This record gives sequence, structure tokens and C-alpha cells, in this order.
Amino acid sequence: MAKSGRTKQKEADLEYNVAKQVEKMIRYIQNTCVNILNSNIIRGTI
Repeated sequence: MAKSGRTKQKEADLEYNVAKQVEKMIRYIQNTCVNILNSNIIRGTI
């Protein structure tokens, strides 16, 4: 069954939004890890 242009655009928008959310989560986790490592280095536990 063929999808309309509108349906394809909605799917593309949804995929883009999910990708952006994943990107935000990865950035947050990366920053959290860096902060934890920095605080451990400052305290001398590493």
C-alpha cells in the first residue's frame, strides 16, 4: 500500500525527533560521566 506524502513526512518528523532525543540523552550521559570522572580526579580517588 502506498503512503501519502503527508504520512511519509510525519514518519520522517517522528524519526528526526526521536534521533534528537537520543542525541540529547547521549550528550547528557557523556557530560555526567565527565563530571563524575573530574570530581573523582579532584578528590584523588582515581
